[in-house]
Parts: sequence; structure tokens; C-alpha cells
Amino acid sequence: MKISEAAKLANKSGLAIMLKRDGMTIRLLPTNTTSSIIESVGNGKYLVYWKPTLADLISNQWEVTDEFHFNPLPNDSAGPAGVPAMIPEDYKRIQKLEREWYRTR
Repeated sequence: MKISEAAKLANKSGLAIMLKRDGMTIRLLPTNTTSSIIESVGNGKYLVYWKPTLADLISNQWEVTDEFHFNPLPNDSAGPAGVPAMIPEDYKRIQKLEREWYRTR
């Protein structure tokens, strides 16, 4: 589905959205906050950024997913990788997603 459709569904259900392309998996947690929560994995390595291409933005391959977690960086007081200054409500939402993911696996 398109990114806008996936984001609306994910927001209603409290989940994340995901796009897989070229050996890379991009997961976003749609929020109305400034947390900019992105999990990006390329060839098995966690990346701390995502530079969207036109192909990413117009893709109809976006999915809603419960597979979203983050890895805190050692000695990183600002928050987990890719998340500068996460607000508490987003942190709680991610923790809930992680608990549910582990519970159902």
C-alpha cells in the first residue's frame, strides 16, 4: 500500500510501517511528535538514518507491522539510535510494541 495509507492504518492500530527494498528494511513509527522514530536495517546492520528516495515515497509496497524495536547505543544520553530526544509517549509506545512482539514470537 502507499505510505500515506500504511501510516493511517498504523496510527489507528498503534503499529509501525515497513518497506523492504534492495537488501534494506525501513521501519517507521508514525507519530505527530518531533521524535522522528526510524529503524533502518541494511544488509543486517542497523543504520541511524534513512534518506528517502522518490521510489520509497511513491512505493505501493509499504506494510503495517508490529516488528519495530530499537537498540540503544552505549553512552548515548540522547536516546536510541536514530532517535534524538524521544518524548515519553513515543518511548512507551515502542516499549509496548516490543513487549507484544516478543510475547507473540
